[in-house]
Amino acid sequence: MTHSETYPTLYLLRHGQTEWNVEGRLQGRLDSALTETGVAQAHAQRAILAPILAAYPGIAIHASPLGRAWRTASVVAEGRTVQAVDGLKEVFAGTWEGRLRAEVVAERGFGSAEEKDMFSLFLSAPNGEGARLWRPAVAPI
Repeated sequence: MTHSETYPTLYLLRHGQTEWNVEGRLQGRLDSALTETGVAQAHAQRAILAPILAAYPGIAIHASPLGRAWRTASVVAEGRTVQAVDGLKEVFAGTWEGRLRAEVVAERGFGSAEEKDMFSLFLSAPNGEGARLWRPAVAPI
């Protein structure tokens, strides 16, 4: 890469709060509905991005096809097309999906059930996706 190459700005959003977030369950590729708080969070993200969406009406919007991400992106997009991208799906948490984080942490005998510590937990899930490298199916733009 040379210093003259530039890349577009990328905005990443997390889905709004879900019922399982509140319960402390590992969602992985399973899904639960957005809570009222989650829908409000999606609207807040839309408000934050409103100037960007107004300035770039043709901006591409991509989302995981999972319901929680799709619903959040649809609120943010406010009528614009949202493109589903399988590569944006959550890490597959194997046999732990749907289980309470606290139960899994207790079984393991170490770690934390805090939301901020979930990435390493997901990567160690039995029959899960693990830390394999993800490679896009198409070349970057």
